[in-house]
Amino acid sequence: MAAVLGKYVINKDYRRVRITIAFHPQDRRFEVSNTAISRDKSWIVDIAQVFTADFKTIKFVNDYCTKNEDADQDEIFESIDLLKGIANNHIGLIELNSDLDIETITEIFIRINSQGARLSQADFAMSKIAANETYSGNLLRKCIDYFCHLAVAPEFYQQLAEIDLDFSATEYFQKMSWLKSVNDDLYAPSYTDMLRVAFTSEFKRGRLEDLVALLSGRNFETRSYTISL
Repeated sequence: MAAVLGKYVINKDYRRVRITIAFHPQDRRFEVSNTAISRDKSWIVDIAQVFTADFKTIKFVNDYCTKNEDADQDEIFESIDLLKGIANNHIGLIELNSDLDIETITEIFIRINSQGARLSQADFAMSKIAANETYSGNLLRKCIDYFCHLAVAPEFYQQLAEIDLDFSATEYFQKMSWLKSVNDDLYAPSYTDMLRVAFTSEFKRGRLEDLVALLSGRNFETRSYTISL
């Protein structure tokens, strides 16, 4: 989606970057865009341009064939149509009954994500936190992630202040300031560790499955679900 729509993503260094994918209309193949490709007139350097509202297929094909005399106009037209067809591809969607309990939903989540980049219950918990706009969950999710990174790389504090202006204006950021002076590499916490410690400390429970239930409104005493605890 980022490549098709020209959106920015956050890389492992927490910087906003573009994922630029190139397309060769004659060979009908994709490559990650690079300097060599940008100099080659037979490539579409960034496929995002094809998906803009003002993209004119006829004009593009005429210009492309002018620059690439060996290109067949009909084939280029077809290639562009196939490329634009990506926007109509269906994304797999699994709908669950609204009356399913959170334990079942968690189990389904884990099973579905058992292939490829495997996701854990901690990932599920982090997504639940981030999705809760009522309680500024997105900022809390960042807080957990940034805290773990700062515990390993204290020098990241100043960089964070520059790359995420919204977060650096929050109370979370101010309360993390002590980490910029910590050089103890005895322990490098992950966000799984953070979630487990916080949950155990407050609720005397250590299972992340229970944390997911809590984030879904589970009241462990009444065994019911409420908006807040």
